[in-house]
Amino acid sequence: MALNPHELEFPKSLMELLESCEIHCVAGCCGLDAFEFSREQMLKWLLEHPRQGDAVREQVDKMIGQIRVVTEPEVSSMRLNAWWTRDDAVKFFQSIREMLEHGL
Repeated sequence: MALNPHELEFPKSLMELLESCEIHCVAGCCGLDAFEFSREQMLKWLLEHPRQGDAVREQVDKMIGQIRVVTEPEVSSMRLNAWWTRDDAVKFFQSIREMLEHGL
């Protein structure tokens, strides 16, 4: 692991979506295992925030693009208590994007 991974910063709507998936525990304790990243869980958030659906999809796409150009080999999120290689982070957010696309 790199000593100084690139710290991801999430736009408001994307952070709210991700936080809505934090249902099993808290990220500070369990990392990504605290979250339920599923179509059903994201659909709940989308139904509660119908005007933010397009924005959050655009934010995920932008996040993927930003990760692809990061110069550090790894990225992290203190809020999610997660650490990925760039490729794994891209795959993670692509899976989020696919769930958003198919959740509608």
